[in-house]
Amino acid sequence: MRSKIYGLIAGAAAVGLFSSAASALTVYSDTSSFINSPTYFNGFEGMGAWAYYSTLYPGPSGYSEGGITVTYVGSPGGIWTTAFPTAQGNYSWYESSGSNGYTDITLTGGGTFSAIQFLASSGWYAGGADLLYQLLLGGVQVATGDAGSLSSYYTGFNGYYGFSGATFDEVRLQGPLSTGPFDPTAYEAGAYDSIAIGSVSATPLPSTWTMLIAGFVGLGFFAYRGSKKNAAALSAA
Repeated sequence: MRSKIYGLIAGAAAVGLFSSAASALTVYSDTSSFINSPTYFNGFEGMGAWAYYSTLYPGPSGYSEGGITVTYVGSPGGIWTTAFPTAQGNYSWYESSGSNGYTDITLTGGGTFSAIQFLASSGWYAGGADLLYQLLLGGVQVATGDAGSLSSYYTGFNGYYGFSGATFDEVRLQGPLSTGPFDPTAYEAGAYDSIAIGSVSATPLPSTWTMLIAGFVGLGFFAYRGSKKNAAALSAA
């Protein structure tokens, strides 16, 4: 009986470890695509070659495409939209000449999501910028931090950045010459393209595999001990 209880405890622990790993925030930096079939996608293809913020993006309305709305919050001189090297399509999003503020990403109709990816770069000619982020849910900060260094847009977008595992309804991004903390009024020059919201591949992360294997080993060990004790008891009888 005791061995069965131990087995149940080990199984519960394994499930708990898996749930904890699944709910933890994962930050992706300069990697390959991890959302292969997005539910929503904004590639900025309807923007045109050049657009000033004050005329094309008045107030908080932003630019919407594919179910995703992108807005610049701050004081930009304009949004440069001509695509950079390795960008998707003909257009992308860049706070031209640098701006004091951040790029804000939400679902056009509102709602929450738990996985987002995007191409990211910066307008700093010599590089050296980092991607700072702030994730919010209902106006309350869920997470904030530094997602890693950004390439210069002169060399193009090197890879995908993004987040998964938590629940949020707003993503704020900026590319200043700073490692943080996130400052809504910082002078920055972030560039973005191919924003996708959807589900991450079902393949568990390496750490998740390790915990799952440990859980199964534990279950097997306790099951073995239980069967051995039962055999001994039958022999004694």
